[in-house]
Amino acid sequence: MTKKKIIQGIIPFIIFGILWIIISIPVIYTDLSNLGKYEFIIGLPFMVLLASMFIALCVGWIKGFPHWSFPVAAFVLVISYGFMHSSSPFITGTNEILGWWGWIPFIAVALIAVVFTRSLSPYKQLAENIKNDWTLILFAIYGLVPLFSALLFDEVDKNFEFKFAIILSLIILAGAFFYLKIKNKWIRALSLIIASGISFTTAIIALNYYWENLL
Repeated sequence: MTKKKIIQGIIPFIIFGILWIIISIPVIYTDLSNLGKYEFIIGLPFMVLLASMFIALCVGWIKGFPHWSFPVAAFVLVISYGFMHSSSPFITGTNEILGWWGWIPFIAVALIAVVFTRSLSPYKQLAENIKNDWTLILFAIYGLVPLFSALLFDEVDKNFEFKFAIILSLIILAGAFFYLKIKNKWIRALSLIIASGISFTTAIIALNYYWENLL
């Protein structure tokens, strides 16, 4: 791929990594009076980056699902499913889970894309892209590796998680880079599998060490 396409392909993983790093930043405000300030400092860039993934999917949808949109699409779909099972008093006025309301951002993306394209061209191009390069399916699944890696560190001390958020994000980014850089499809697929294996293995070893020492 050209340098431009490689850069386009790794940008989503840079965003994935930044999102994880942001939510794992250790709480530096011990005074409860500063809690709202801390949540704003962390929450605002997180929401901006998260929104950028939905915007990226919309652009990719309109452009006929180029290679970089595959991990973005997988990430957005899983995040939307997560929204469905989360609560937001700001939206519903209660602590009840959002349910199908959680899919509103994705539906908005779909509607905008349909209005702009008004044809089956993006879906034909999607099928053509997958037909020409089956590794794109694997690349889409790879877009979930940062998310599932982060979930493994749920309920872990942020001071411990923060270091591994950086390390694992770099490993995952490297896997995406080599996938985009290498020409041979099988080796490209192998680069994603190896990076995923290293990421999850490192996370499991680190977590075993953490919980054993904690107990």
